[in-house]
Amino acid sequence: MSKYGVGLRNAGSYIVSGKPYISRQSLNKGQEVKIEFPSVAKNVTIKIPSPPNNGYVAGPAVGTAAWWWGNQTGYGGLDDDGGNLPELGDTDDYTYSLWFKYPIPDHDGWPINFYGPPGTGAFKTLVMMTPSNTQLQFYISEIGDLMGSNDYDSGLLTVPDITTNWNHLVITQLGGNTYFYVNTSLLATATGIVVGTFDDILKGYNSGGKTARHAEFDEETLWNVGMTGPEVTELYNSGEWFNPNEWSLADNLVAWWTYGDSGRDAYVPDLQYKATLNVISNQATGTSADSDSTVMLKTFDLANPGFFPGPGPFTSQTTGKLRAHMLSTGSANGARVISCNHFQELQGYDTQIVLPMKTKEIYITAVDAQVTFEVVAELTNIPSGSMYTLGGAGIDD
Repeated sequence: MSKYGVGLRNAGSYIVSGKPYISRQSLNKGQEVKIEFPSVAKNVTIKIPSPPNNGYVAGPAVGTAAWWWGNQTGYGGLDDDGGNLPELGDTDDYTYSLWFKYPIPDHDGWPINFYGPPGTGAFKTLVMMTPSNTQLQFYISEIGDLMGSNDYDSGLLTVPDITTNWNHLVITQLGGNTYFYVNTSLLATATGIVVGTFDDILKGYNSGGKTARHAEFDEETLWNVGMTGPEVTELYNSGEWFNPNEWSLADNLVAWWTYGDSGRDAYVPDLQYKATLNVISNQATGTSADSDSTVMLKTFDLANPGFFPGPGPFTSQTTGKLRAHMLSTGSANGARVISCNHFQELQGYDTQIVLPMKTKEIYITAVDAQVTFEVVAELTNIPSGSMYTLGGAGIDD
């Protein structure tokens, strides 16, 4: 937790420092944390802040062959052949997720394309298509034979209207099968069929007459582990903002691209392609914008890149809640916290509660979904060891 020691010092019956204590963190569903103050607090504010909610929009198709690459340099990356992401190939399990919307549906476009490594002979590719504004379709095929004899064709899958709604896509390779989820619903399974090694993830692919660049993207993650249905549900987080670095599977997170939430995201020139690149830095590693990044390649149209920031999907918080209490739910009398309503609850982005009390500690629990919160406390100059343990009505009775 972050602790800052600046502030005023005023004389009184005891020295009141007014020093602020500041903490920000994410709690997963059902998780409890104990906040211990470095000295006794006299006023505690608990807040659910607005989440970072920048997305990116791919505008009308101009120029040719423009799309998002899934690594920094275009060719090379996911199969460890010179790019910046660890190897994900052969039959390795993986999970890919993305929030997406298509205000102008591109019925023959390829919004998502897992593309195999060039120069390796025959390889498979996985493509998501948008037959209509309420349908998706997935293919796994040998490259160059997408509309021919497919290894797998999901058929038409019904989804919420992608022109008006953000949807959460999860593609996971697990145990030799490939699973397709939208908003936690398992829509299709490619039994015994996987992509194998893939080199890039292309988004908004518009080469060869495709027009899938009419699209909006946000919160893209890549994991080196396959996910079960319950894990997909946790990743979805009831449709609310989610911090993957604070999840139980954080050690399996390969990349997290937030599309504008980080100051490292920037337009940069690319002399090789003589075009404009938009670098979306990898928040899983916290690296700079010139490594471990997604690149948006926009060719032959420097005057009008056609890609620009836009709002993301997280406008309200209707499921996740926080509870603040003075006793751990796991303590001897902890059952009373819930049964006797010995807590204060808050919900909704930009909401807060203020507790005007002296205490050396407080407990916070997340309910129903992962919640990110901030604690700001005014500290006295009284050592925490001098503060007695609070009890009685509303705490442990």
